[in-house]
Amino acid sequence: MQDTNIPSKFPVPFGNGAGGSYIRTVPNTPSGVPGAASLQQGFPPENFNPVAAGGVPPFGQDFNGLLNQISAWNQWQQAGGAVPYDGSFQTAIGGYPNGAIVESAVQVGAFWMSTVDNNVSNPDTGGANWLPINYGNQPIQLALDTGAVNTLQVANTIPILSAAQKPGFMQAVIIGTSNTAAATLQVDSGTALPIVSASGISVGKGQLPLGGLGLFIRDFSNQFRIVAQIPIPGASTTLAPKLVGFVSSTTGQTVPSGAGTTLSWGTVIQNNMYGTSTWNGTTLTVGSGEGGLWGFFFLSGYAPSSNMGASYMSGFILKNGTAILANDSVPGAVAGDAHNCMVSGFIKLAAGDTVTFQGFQQSGSTQTTASGQAQGFLISAY
Repeated sequence: MQDTNIPSKFPVPFGNGAGGSYIRTVPNTPSGVPGAASLQQGFPPENFNPVAAGGVPPFGQDFNGLLNQISAWNQWQQAGGAVPYDGSFQTAIGGYPNGAIVESAVQVGAFWMSTVDNNVSNPDTGGANWLPINYGNQPIQLALDTGAVNTLQVANTIPILSAAQKPGFMQAVIIGTSNTAAATLQVDSGTALPIVSASGISVGKGQLPLGGLGLFIRDFSNQFRIVAQIPIPGASTTLAPKLVGFVSSTTGQTVPSGAGTTLSWGTVIQNNMYGTSTWNGTTLTVGSGEGGLWGFFFLSGYAPSSNMGASYMSGFILKNGTAILANDSVPGAVAGDAHNCMVSGFIKLAAGDTVTFQGFQQSGSTQTTASGQAQGFLISAY
């Protein structure tokens, strides 16, 4: 068969101009009129009997009505018309068959495919056993974020139904406002879902910069993961992503002689703890997804009022309260002078590990620390 064999189309349905006396809709069940046709029975038995034997000739109105209905559907299909989901029709036939494709009844351009026979659920309301197909031939749309800070919201040119935003759904977004904390993304009428990094960590301050372009994918945990980010020329970099970590300082803490003392760092200089790890001014606790290589720097010194003699001062970085990750010792200072311990290193930590900073001195009397500083940053999570 060849494409030139295409039959003539119906410019109008059969009997389109028939007057009311010459055409009628064929009912589903017999109407009770002798000889009248129905969809259930077709032409009844009396149409097949001779008139002399009590038969009734078929009605011309039924022929016109039946052919009109058939040719009207032919014309609709010839015009490329889609067939929308119809709950009443679905009930009448006992459910849509496996592989049936229907257009959404609420969103033009959205289509559903049934994956089971006798499917009686509603795809437009998230019913089971339907797959979304073809969103206006634009599987990934780009839209501008018009939401408030930390609540990204986009409206696509061809809206994506909430029921169609299943795992694997992707959305491109031009960021409208730099985030200042954890953020969510809502696409069209869908639910606002948390935005996380590719590794599943909640985004923190500045990771979604104003004017940047982000590509997000919905995962099986009902989150939008960042697949890719592309900086746009001229986009704001005021809140560019920063390393997870902290910088704190302290002064004037007492350290008894001969006993290690955990130091507190009450003045926060920089706090980038926007992930799952926490820093309470004394202890760093590594959070889920942020195990990996951490870098630390610890500076602490003493300015004694009397000579410390041959004693020494030490600084320690401890893991889980006992394991010494790094340390440094310096000779004791003389009165009015100050000696500093500086400890630094790169350390592999796992989720749940803790890190503290400890001072030690053996002058024979309690000493007071001079100014000091503690820093810790996640270099690489793995």
